[in-house]
Amino acid sequence: MRVIGLIAGFALMCSVAAHAETVRIPVQSAAVGHDDVTNQDFVDVKLTSDGQRNLAAFTRDRVGKMIHIRADDVILASPTVMSPIEGGALRLSPGATGFGGMSAQEMVKRLSTGSTIDVSDGK
Repeated sequence: MRVIGLIAGFALMCSVAAHAETVRIPVQSAAVGHDDVTNQDFVDVKLTSDGQRNLAAFTRDRVGKMIHIRADDVILASPTVMSPIEGGALRLSPGATGFGGMSAQEMVKRLSTGSTIDVSDGK
């Protein structure tokens, strides 16, 4: 009976460990900027105070792990958390393919005041 309990406990631990968590982060504003060195546009996202607290709490326990930042279903960035993200803003670079095929200007329109971004620890 004890072996069955251990197996059940292990299975429960595995299912909890595999469960991804997502937190919704309210956006206060978003703006396009331009990097003259890379000649690329980027998106600066300012978070609400609730968004800032939510992001800091979420990343505090995920140092050393990859997270995924999305707007709708578009992945904006997948950084490895080096330290808790406690600031009130994010700078998002488009990479080689843009923001899911959208320009920085199009992404800013999606991230208008009152929108949210989702941050998760699983794909």
